[in-house]
Amino acid sequence: EHYNPEISALDNEEAPRSVLLSRCNRILLVDPAPSTETERKNSPNARTAQVMKLIDPWGRRFTVSIWAGREGPEAEIRRMLAKLEEWGAERIGIEEVVFSIVYRPFLNYIARAEGKPTPRYIGLNPGRREKGLRLGALARSYAEGFEYVLESERGRLQEEAIPYPYGRTVDILDASSYDRDPGVL
Repeated sequence: EHYNPEISALDNEEAPRSVLLSRCNRILLVDPAPSTETERKNSPNARTAQVMKLIDPWGRRFTVSIWAGREGPEAEIRRMLAKLEEWGAERIGIEEVVFSIVYRPFLNYIARAEGKPTPRYIGLNPGRREKGLRLGALARSYAEGFEYVLESERGRLQEEAIPYPYGRTVDILDASSYDRDPGVL
């Protein structure tokens, strides 16, 4: 029996082909680009990745929006707030690395200044599970048929997934892999 009574009641139901967005938990997962000069030299191709993930009551996970690039902190935060608003999400998870400590207060400041709700912030700790283990679990989830990606977003995901582990970067995959951490999705 599942800890969530709504899901327990669904255990004997077959999952429908479509599900209302309002029945899904949603979170924007963010893997920030390196911020210090040394980090940028060590990872010159690294970008900030923002991945909107959903989970329906049957446990299916959906990637519905992906962005990866390099912008200034203010532009990235405005992009985060826009994605949260677009998908009706109230939670954001940001990988806790050196520079990311400034995201939370800056995110709240800009949200308040623009009259938007302040998102519930979840710090994503890269030390909980080693990156290779997180990405391996993500690959298994895709192979088992529990992960779905909107057609419009597949190309961005495949840019990293197909050449993994020999590709230029894994920013999108890394951000996406945090959805399995406790309390995230």
